[in-house]
Amino acid sequence: MAITKLDTGVVTFSNAKALLFTPYTDVDTIGATSYDLVSIVADTISLTPDDNTVNSKESEFSSTPLFENITLGPQKFAATCTDLQNTIMKEIMGWTLDSVSGSVFAPTQYVDLYVKIEIQFKNTATPSVIIPKLKLNSKTIISSLKTGSGECQMAGTAYEENIKVGEVTIKSPCAMIPADTTYLVGSEIV
Repeated sequence: MAITKLDTGVVTFSNAKALLFTPYTDVDTIGATSYDLVSIVADTISLTPDDNTVNSKESEFSSTPLFENITLGPQKFAATCTDLQNTIMKEIMGWTLDSVSGSVFAPTQYVDLYVKIEIQFKNTATPSVIIPKLKLNSKTIISSLKTGSGECQMAGTAYEENIKVGEVTIKSPCAMIPADTTYLVGSEIV
């Protein structure tokens, strides 16, 4: 048996430098404008898969199952932002913007919102984390105003979407792509 020692090329995800989001204009089309969310609360960015669902047929005569079917758990994204400006309220929180008065209004029912997410890191050897299509399920909390601040709790589920890097196109809910590498997602792929 050959053993390969993995003591070089270590990749550690630490020291995020940017959280970029690009709103979709509809369920299938990525918009042309990306935004850099700068007012992110420390240590709130996360991409966590739910536990896998395991269905098995147990054996009568052994502790080893006769059959096991495993379904991957969906990947959940979260980040907390203290910036409640109109663009964020409209594009991430789903509020309605009246551009004449500059007012925003909370929704009365849920509306599907999708964004592309890119997490970049200070160490350029660390790949960017790309979520090509995130279905948002965010909420605004305005509380603790003497000692804290209102915040947008950005959250959502990563959906599979085509990601093209060079000549390769793969459908995935998440990718790690080397920093400064050009890639295309979904409707951007021609």
